Amino acid sequence: MLVGFLGAPISGKTTTAALLFASLKESGYVSEFVPEHARLFIARRRYDAVRSGEPVEPLNDLDQRSILYGQHQMEKVFSQDSLRSVIITDATAFLALLYMSPGNRVLGDILPHAKASAKAFDLLFRCYPVQAGDLYDPNRAHSFEQSLALDQQLDDIMSLVGVDRERVVDLVGPTHVRASRAFHEVMEKFIACSSR
Repeated sequence: MLVGFLGAPISGKTTTAALLFASLKESGYVSEFVPEHARLFIARRRYDAVRSGEPVEPLNDLDQRSILYGQHQMEKVFSQDSLRSVIITDATAFLALLYMSPGNRVLGDILPHAKASAKAFDLLFRCYPVQAGDLYDPNRAHSFEQSLALDQQLDDIMSLVGVDRERVVDLVGPTHVRASRAFHEVMEKFIACSSR
């Protein structure tokens, strides 16, 4: 079973996904956690810039394309055995479209990859922006205001890639409430999938 989290930056995707993963493991379920490829991409870029003494360049559409392909590849690799386990990713490949200019979202094989990603998920959790704390996160590139603006585009992205709205569950409230709801939803869906 492939489970993904949707949302703009600073929406609690990673925190909620990590809590869900921990709850599944503690409850004895076979589960894997696939981290957001964008986080690794940004960290690697920052690392290379520091080593070379060059400034960190902002991400462009080609970078987002690489992120989309990298995330989609991880989704495919980890979900090979998803009939007997729960695969959780704190992002989906098609979320990369949110950061691309609209015209480039449909160029080449970008949209087909994004649509294939959207189709692969058994369950998607939609998280909404939350006010970030005071902790500095070097791999975060957006402010809360930017997150709100991006969140307003997410429904259009979901429509563009053909997300099945029946598979999307909204998560609201404090993190522990979101994680508890996510665990409940995964259990219902996983049991239903396992009994087929």
